[in-house]
Amino acid sequence: MNAPTIDRGRLRGAVDAIERRYSLKVAGLLPEGIVAHPETDTPVTLLVDAGSDLTLLDLSSAEVDVQNEVGAPARILLRTEIEGTGRAAVLALSRPL
Repeated sequence: MNAPTIDRGRLRGAVDAIERRYSLKVAGLLPEGIVAHPETDTPVTLLVDAGSDLTLLDLSSAEVDVQNEVGAPARILLRTEIEGTGRAAVLALSRPL
């Protein structure tokens, strides 16, 4: 299956919108496949820093907002959730939008 092409302008617009609406700041874009998800290919994985008042509902809603805007599956990965020996490697793969 071919992954959809992501329009960077639409992605940047989606990022701007979720940063305004939710208590989070997007730190970068991770490469496709960095987060295993069995149901689908995930061409958009955003690395984010969460504010102290971000809820799980907010996080899920932000993910859906990004998916709806870019027209492709998207995941949001909290920087604080990356642990262990692979942490430095994953963070090094993050690229600015």
